[in-house]
Amino acid sequence: MTRPIITLQEWLDKEKTIKIRFIQHELNPLNPTGLLTSQIGGNGEIHIFDRIQNNPPTEKASLNGNFIKISKFCFDKLKPKFRTFKNKEKDSSLIKKQYKLSKETVNSIKIIKEKYSFPREEHVIENIITGHINDKNIQRKIEKLKPKEIELEAFKSIIDSNKQEIFDLDQKNKNLEYKIKYITHLLATSYLKNEHLEGILLENELTSEYSILPEEKIKNKIFEINKLLKESF
Repeated sequence: MTRPIITLQEWLDKEKTIKIRFIQHELNPLNPTGLLTSQIGGNGEIHIFDRIQNNPPTEKASLNGNFIKISKFCFDKLKPKFRTFKNKEKDSSLIKKQYKLSKETVNSIKIIKEKYSFPREEHVIENIITGHINDKNIQRKIEKLKPKEIELEAFKSIIDSNKQEIFDLDQKNKNLEYKIKYITHLLATSYLKNEHLEGILLENELTSEYSILPEEKIKNKIFEINKLLKESF
């Protein structure tokens, strides 16, 4: 099964950042194996094309504001060169080290490499170390989360306490409403009784005169009513 044909523009749009560095490398006049050259157009734009212009241009694209028009031959040469360029860039960030390992460790590395299809044995070691670092990072995150969990529990406790306080206040409010209704009922009953008695007196053409009650008696009665209310709840 053959690979699908990729256009120059599609190829440039993948891994765009490193492709820009690669194209600059191929344009560099000090690079003797570079495949590309450039010219500045009338409007100041940069046009990129084959350094060796023996083949007709067939591939057109743009990259970072620059216009590229190269031959299929040049494009086919650029693709493998880019893979080499990318691998060199990757390797340039690595540090070379030499270690002496036991035969058992070396065999284990080889087994893991074959089992998980790692390209090189270095990738096995790197993967193990990365996993170890990730585990440590997870542990650090867990340690950071612990104080937050404690704070969350404290907030939950405060919320529960506030809920209880609201419930208690609600109960007190209900009790107060009940007391008000009870007092209102007593006053209404007393008022109706007085009206009833006055009606009997009028029907029998009787008159009644009440002397002004002493303030002390009124206070004593209020005290008795308050005591009665407290005992009723």
